[in-house]
Amino acid sequence: MLKKLLSKLINKYREKRANDSILSMDWIDVKNIVNVKPKQIKNIVFVIPGISAYSGGITSILRLGTYLSKKNYNVTYASINESKSVNETEADAKLCLADFIGTITHFSKIVDNKNFDIVIATSTVTVYYAMRIHGYKMTFVQDYEPYFEQAGDWHFLAAKSYDLGFHMVSLGAWNKSMILKQINENLQVDVITFPYEKSEYSLIERDFNAYKDKNEFKLCIYIRETPRRLPGICQLIAKKLQEKFEEYGKKLEVLYFGSNNTIYKYGKNLGQLNKSQLNCLYQSCDFGMVASYTNISLVPYEMMATGLPIIEIKNGSFPFFFEDAAFLFDLDYDALFEELKTAINNPIIFINRNIKIQKILEKLSWEDTAEEFVGILNNVVAIDG
Repeated sequence: MLKKLLSKLINKYREKRANDSILSMDWIDVKNIVNVKPKQIKNIVFVIPGISAYSGGITSILRLGTYLSKKNYNVTYASINESKSVNETEADAKLCLADFIGTITHFSKIVDNKNFDIVIATSTVTVYYAMRIHGYKMTFVQDYEPYFEQAGDWHFLAAKSYDLGFHMVSLGAWNKSMILKQINENLQVDVITFPYEKSEYSLIERDFNAYKDKNEFKLCIYIRETPRRLPGICQLIAKKLQEKFEEYGKKLEVLYFGSNNTIYKYGKNLGQLNKSQLNCLYQSCDFGMVASYTNISLVPYEMMATGLPIIEIKNGSFPFFFEDAAFLFDLDYDALFEELKTAINNPIIFINRNIKIQKILEKLSWEDTAEEFVGILNNVVAIDG
């Protein structure tokens, strides 16, 4: 009875918070903008939702901004989350990318600034903030964000943000495909390659032939409370695989990571890890698992970069980026386990797949992806400048 009452109170609080946050943004305007291209590009501002330590999305923004800084652009990161001081935000930014370049500030400090040539929104919410700043409007699309929300206010605003006249640049082609399919097939969306940072994750020599004689295996699972990472399903997969391995006479240890202060079932939660700790984790495990239900994250790239065989969701975005690179699951636990068992007894499956994956990863780099973005910026000026 008490549990039901608490659940009701929590849901009411969430509804009130959602309503209040919408009402507090009564300045939101969904009229299409007139996007005037600049004659030159020198000053760039990224409008960010805030900075959380070890955030993959923020790390990508900082990488892109840092590269642009090295190309002699003046880069500012303006946070709409002003509950944290600039010093606190900078400290978290360094946990994402220790050597980032650019100036961190609060959005309120730059909203009236007329000197920005390019204003880059980095989420659907920040699109509405970016509309208030003078400058050529762009959106760095890292995910198809309407999928983050239930049908309602925020779902509507997320979907609408793609159709306001901003110049959109998608990290990888999956976001573009979703925007054209779900929002408007006539929208213009540029694409830059989804990369990863080679220097941070090392390929190790794995003895896949030894798998068939192992009695104990380790599976690390990237898990977060956000629904798009399927935390409930990830735990179900962990439970079922442990049962299947036990029936097979083997032990499967599960190690969760990615989310602090949460107790997950059927395994140990290691919490949020830094890059060095992640590298060690991937190298010590036999399998890794990620649920890329919406746009792919950096995590499967990093796992594969160490040679770690991975499990991914069949109906998510992963197959859009990689073909025959993972064991794909769709809640058919028996089928997934049979695939794993087949590979364990036929190590050539692991070996050939890893060779193919490394050839793909070798072609990827943040430097090349950032160069693609610079090329897009150059075209902005070249056309009407």
